[in-house]
Amino acid sequence: MRFRLSLLLLLLPVARLAAQTDFPGADDKWQHFRSDNFELYSRNREADSRELLHNLELLRAFFLDSLNLSERRRVDVTVYYFKSAKDFRTYASESYGPNHKFAGFYVQGVDRAVIYVIPGEDAEMTRHLIFHEYVHHLFRATENEPPTWFNEGMAELFATLAPRKDQIEFGLPSPGRVWQAQRASLLPLEQLFAIDHDSAIFRQGEHTGLFYAESWALLHYLYFGDSKIPLEKRKIFLGLALNNSFKDAENRRTVFQDVFGMDYPEMVRKLENYLTSGRYIWGRLPLPKTASSSSYAMRPVARHEINLRLAELALRVNRSPLAKLALLRAADSNPADTRPLEALGADALRDQDQSSARERWERAAEAGTQNAAIYRELGLMESRAWFSRFDVYFRLPAEKAQQLQRYLLRSIEYNPEQSEAYEMLAWVEAFSPEPSIKNLSLVQKKYPTLKRRTRTALALAFVRVRLDKKEEALEMLQDIESMQPDPWETYGIEATRAFIEGRPIKRGNLTPFQPALPKPSKVVPPKIKAPRLSGT
Repeated sequence: MRFRLSLLLLLLPVARLAAQTDFPGADDKWQHFRSDNFELYSRNREADSRELLHNLELLRAFFLDSLNLSERRRVDVTVYYFKSAKDFRTYASESYGPNHKFAGFYVQGVDRAVIYVIPGEDAEMTRHLIFHEYVHHLFRATENEPPTWFNEGMAELFATLAPRKDQIEFGLPSPGRVWQAQRASLLPLEQLFAIDHDSAIFRQGEHTGLFYAESWALLHYLYFGDSKIPLEKRKIFLGLALNNSFKDAENRRTVFQDVFGMDYPEMVRKLENYLTSGRYIWGRLPLPKTASSSSYAMRPVARHEINLRLAELALRVNRSPLAKLALLRAADSNPADTRPLEALGADALRDQDQSSARERWERAAEAGTQNAAIYRELGLMESRAWFSRFDVYFRLPAEKAQQLQRYLLRSIEYNPEQSEAYEMLAWVEAFSPEPSIKNLSLVQKKYPTLKRRTRTALALAFVRVRLDKKEEALEMLQDIESMQPDPWETYGIEATRAFIEGRPIKRGNLTPFQPALPKPSKVVPPKIKAPRLSGT
């Protein structure tokens, strides 16, 4: 008891400081802007703020349209536009130190992504950096995991996107990347294609810049080079790369030869000739359809609001104890503001503390947050806890079924293009006391676009059993067997069929205990991705 009292007395001055201290940059001159897909807290001129938001909207629209993708796992994005370089530097990752030269950063989060920038002397370099990192964000949001060379090369290709008055220029050559690719021998393509984020060449070493440069150069050549390679073949290869379709090295090389009619060394020679030619073209296309910058809602930001948002930034970047205390205090004093609870939940998840994350996000949900990621993560957390095995006799408690339905439907409302919430809703209905026909119709309408169709089909087949449509269920089980089910799904097929036929389960090597759900969202360490983009 004496120890607890001493600890409390020790923490009181820190708590009092958190309640009284303004975080660097907090004043009453910030403005808030809202576009269709971003929110911006800005300390700069209105025209510059609207331009920054509009450029991000154009990049998003052009990227999604060009690759025919949609945000299936949407994460809200908040942008901070600092005016003071001194204030901006205080929110950099501590690993960079106070004198870093970067003018922009991107921070990935389970519940929210953050971009923060200052105008800087080189606006083009800052835009390049932010565009590069936002392309990575879009790959994650569209649930695509292309190979590292394609991911980084595409990020470099789209990073030079340049909006003009009535057109957008795409594929402008990056002088730094051209210089890097010209000054060194290119990597063999078998090595380039095999590199991942754990490779030594990616993490450190003198070839890191060359990896980025060659990844960009290959994609630029395939998009714009006078390669005499038929357009259809280039499209086939780019589509295969986007889907990460050839992970086996031998198969990858065979596919490459089949598509292009040449082996790796010949493609490298063509690429070297392209780089040394000095002749690079790029595309000029109509602007994608986005709302005009003048339509963005704008309002002044009270000092206490920006102070909390800056505390949130400090917590997300460096896990500042002072920021955490400020957000805890705000969550208790103003529960209607869900942002502190969202940030605190994400912070708890970094410590693998799912209980605290769930409690904070549940409070945010009850307070009415419109953040789709919060409802999605809550639904997945709860579903993992209840569906750890396949049991035909299991039923969700009515109250828990209603809670899960509420979370998943709200997530779908705010992110209708996603896959996970529909998949989980099918399982909730399969084992709820009374399956909802309305919810099942919602899942079945979306079924052709879902990622885990085999597993979802199994849930829908079991729903047929629950609705006493056993013949339909048996027909579906037969179809599912042709979809290459995994061992857990195979057990579910057998357990459902045995239940219908009133016989024991033929277990064999099957087990009901393999998780039925996707793995939890990756917990991102407190690290800012900000690769240097100069030629040095």
